[in-house]
Amino acid sequence: MQLREYFFRLKVRSFLHLLLLQKYHTVEGTVQEEILESIREACHIIETAAGEPVSIDKIADLTNITVPELKKYFKPVVGVNLSVFMQKARMNNSKLLLLETDLPVKEIARLTGYEHEQNFTQAFKKHFKCTPNFFRQRKM
Repeated sequence: MQLREYFFRLKVRSFLHLLLLQKYHTVEGTVQEEILESIREACHIIETAAGEPVSIDKIADLTNITVPELKKYFKPVVGVNLSVFMQKARMNNSKLLLLETDLPVKEIARLTGYEHEQNFTQAFKKHFKCTPNFFRQRKM
């Protein structure tokens, strides 16, 4: 149930954020609605990607936007750059997998795009200030 609730909250936040930004202006002018929609779709793809690494090229292709446009408009629309958003999404997905499943940490690392468990553990510890195993035991 927590997993479904989490994704619902993400969708609501994303939708409200985009509603507030519909009239967003850049130095070069108004962000086109098609680009806003592509950015929203990119956020959804990133947040729900599990089990397969999603490249920026693939995201751009799936959202019908060029890679330079995606990189240019992502931060002004979302508030953080694309790589930071992708990292946060990976960490949030790993957190949910730790809470909702009994999968080994190595498998969770693979599902969230890490080839090596050690790299995943280091990234998790940097983001959440504890190891995945400690997090799972404490259910923070």
